[in-house]
Amino acid sequence: MKQVVSSLRQDQVIDPKSLDIELKGARWVLRLTVLALSSFLVWAYAFEIDQVVRAPGVIMPSSKVQIIQSKDGGVLLSLPVSAGDEVNKGQVIARFDQTEALANYQDAKAKSCRTDGEYGTP
Repeated sequence: MKQVVSSLRQDQVIDPKSLDIELKGARWVLRLTVLALSSFLVWAYAFEIDQVVRAPGVIMPSSKVQIIQSKDGGVLLSLPVSAGDEVNKGQVIARFDQTEALANYQDAKAKSCRTDGEYGTP
């Protein structure tokens, strides 16, 4: 029997029987892979998986629920927290554009100064 060498030269002759014996294991691996893939495709086509799960339950917050509202409306610049995030006391949860609030403050301050000038400071 001739020995099959992995690096063959052009002038070497390959014996078909020894090549068949050497490739026997690779053929089995290929056949099993094709069989497994075919079986999976048939199973995936024929069977249906339900994707609905129902279970009774209650969602309870870990502490007292607090409603957060803005006293004055405005343009939201950024919102560094998301729904469900835990926040600490003093942590910034929203940033608003201060342009409108600052204009309202300066307008109220001017009216107050004018009123003080007209009626005098008590």
